[in-house]
Amino acid sequence: MLMAIMARLMVYPSRYYCRKSGVPMSAFLEAARSKEAKQHLKDAASRPSKLSFDLGLINPVSRKIWKICGLWEEIEESED
Repeated sequence: MLMAIMARLMVYPSRYYCRKSGVPMSAFLEAARSKEAKQHLKDAASRPSKLSFDLGLINPVSRKIWKICGLWEEIEESED
């Protein structure tokens, strides 16, 4: 859950910044809900999720939580 919150904080500007910059809330919401924005969130969380997977920290429950948050993409085991 924390990673889902942190990824959004890293990727999206704050509402304060949007308001101060004069960005209409409708434009911000449209951009935030786009397929590109969702992919950008997944990309931002991909390295931590891969590391968690490699360290054995991902179990069926945590994997489901990552999927619900929209941050999980299937990771293939590496042969390193």
